Amino acid sequence: MNKLMKSICVVLPSAMMGATQAEMVIDFSNSECFPTGIDMVQINDIRVDTEIINPFNGESEIFSVNYDVPFKLDLEKLVLVPFLEGAVSDNENRNCAALTVVVNNAVTGEPLVGVPVNIGNGNVGQTDESGMVSFNGLSDGMLEITANTSGFNNMVRAVPLFCGEENSIAFNLNPTEGESALNINEVRLVLSWGQEPVDLDAHLTGPAPGMAADFVNEEDRFHMYWNLDWAIGGGVAWLDVDDVSSYGPETITISPPEGESQLRQGVYRYTIYQYAGMGIIDDSVTVELYIGNNPVRTFKPPVNGREVMFPNTEGNIWTVLELQVNEAGSVTVRPINTLSYVDQGSSSVRSSQNGSAEPVNILYGKGK
Repeated sequence: MNKLMKSICVVLPSAMMGATQAEMVIDFSNSECFPTGIDMVQINDIRVDTEIINPFNGESEIFSVNYDVPFKLDLEKLVLVPFLEGAVSDNENRNCAALTVVVNNAVTGEPLVGVPVNIGNGNVGQTDESGMVSFNGLSDGMLEITANTSGFNNMVRAVPLFCGEENSIAFNLNPTEGESALNINEVRLVLSWGQEPVDLDAHLTGPAPGMAADFVNEEDRFHMYWNLDWAIGGGVAWLDVDDVSSYGPETITISPPEGESQLRQGVYRYTIYQYAGMGIIDDSVTVELYIGNNPVRTFKPPVNGREVMFPNTEGNIWTVLELQVNEAGSVTVRPINTLSYVDQGSSSVRSSQNGSAEPVNILYGKGK
């Protein structure tokens, strides 16, 4: 969507300096537009030229200010409405933010070296031996970042920056070549986040016909997480990597049972649990869903409902999605995207088709 607003120019008459008339020009010709949510877009570098006329001598002067403005889609009128509280101008919060980007292999967790990271306006850096690259002198507000390297899926993400804070984000790239590349009948879920919370955990529940209930699994269902990194009862899913020290990745791959060619039929539910660290599950947290060779789908925690979480503590939960696999092996994605909190440990995973909690209520210790 970059340069989506190319060559759009709006001229608005305005009354200024009493009865003296002036013109305001809103110019989008050098603007960059990118999505930041389901119904939100960010348009940066909107130039506003205002002609000020001196009432005493009739001479005019042009004042130019650039703005970065978030817009929300009005679903009833199908128009973009500016969210002015989030607007940033040339004269405020410029050159005050810094950002660290971490780029890893989503399956191995190893840092990727020499990856170009583009933060717009020709500003490109490359990751070092630690998979990191840092930028300074950035503006407060939303920024679109791209990481692109051979052998991996490209990733584009909108990132909020705040002046005076340690802004950081992880790009955990999915391999498209070699042993870790997905087959057409496989699914992968990649969890990424920032420096805080320090430890987020991915939980997956799914079908395991004939499995007896125990302290980990429900009857006919498996529960896979850090303490059980493969799905017993057929081995249909694996926790490829479990990160405990910020950024991720935390990656789960779902495959057909051994000797079969399609995914096991049933409902798989994917949930994120905050185990340790400051803050809550917020804008730094992202889940990428890869289904075979289909385009990636990205999920972000909702803004509405964050008040139910408790900062700086274990127990915050983001129930992300369900995957419904039919008898032919086809996958239907059902976004759930709800936030909650429990004080009874990470057993609060969910899996049923109607969205209700599973009946298990077990405290899992975590000896990482």
